[in-house]
Amino acid sequence: MRAQERPLPNPLLPDFWAVLFLAVIVIFNALVWFIQRWSLKVRAKVQYQSAPCLSAGTFAYVTPLLHQGAAAIVPVEHVKIAGVTQRFFMFQRQKYEIDESGTVVSELMMPDKLALKHYQHHTGFASSDDIKHAVQRYGLNSLHIELPSFKDAFVKQILGPVPVFQFFCASLWLLDEYWNYALFQLFSICMYESSTVFGKIKNMQALRGMSKSSIFVKVYREKVHLYV
Repeated sequence: MRAQERPLPNPLLPDFWAVLFLAVIVIFNALVWFIQRWSLKVRAKVQYQSAPCLSAGTFAYVTPLLHQGAAAIVPVEHVKIAGVTQRFFMFQRQKYEIDESGTVVSELMMPDKLALKHYQHHTGFASSDDIKHAVQRYGLNSLHIELPSFKDAFVKQILGPVPVFQFFCASLWLLDEYWNYALFQLFSICMYESSTVFGKIKNMQALRGMSKSSIFVKVYREKVHLYV
């Protein structure tokens, strides 16, 4: 007895044009999300709008000089120091001050170009409040290389353009009967990116180990000489 042939395509399958439309929408949204991670200019256009000045609650789009790092979007912060509000933002571990109008940005100026008489007759910080205000304004005299966790570094690495393209190409095999090959390829990509992340973290740990140990410096504060 001949088995009853099933009609093709299966009547339980959804409509072809509906599936195609859904796939196009999903791919388009995924591309918009990924492009915002890959391009800072696109992220600035999509998620931000221009402001007349750099006030509290805004963000600054900072572009460094050529071969001096990558651009970044950093938040504008403000703090009160001895009753005076200081607006600034941090970029590449450096502090940049913003004037009262919010349109002029300059590097934080250090008091190292004053007249020689100023340093000869300087009596140091007179109180602990002066020391606290100086720390708030200039920060600590230290350079600390932040070490990211493996999870954060792996997520940043795996969402790069090349791994995403490799994932997309490998996932196409899932549309056929080669699902085992696709899963093996996806696993291989994850293992390769994991080894790359381990190498980056190891290099950063080596850089942190090259830093010199801190030493005590004799200073004149509150009318006494002490070591800090």
